[in-house]
Amino acid sequence: MAEQIGYQPSYFIRLFRKHEDMTPVSIGRKNYMKKWRYQQVNDSTDMSTPNIPPVPTSPTLTSTSPVSGRKHERSFKK
Repeated sequence: MAEQIGYQPSYFIRLFRKHEDMTPVSIGRKNYMKKWRYQQVNDSTDMSTPNIPPVPTSPTLTSTSPVSGRKHERSFKK
């Protein structure tokens, strides 16, 4: 676009941002997302994710040591 009107790309972007508060790329992305969202809402085609079964949860980990309420004691050789 900048070359079509005779400006350097960096200068054109600076002027564009000053007047529009966004860069040309930002406006393009914004418009693309608007069109995409509109299409998602109004499209009769089902674009949802396929029916994938949920990931199984891991079993609860339990301690293999006996539960006696006492702290484990270690014997140390002197």
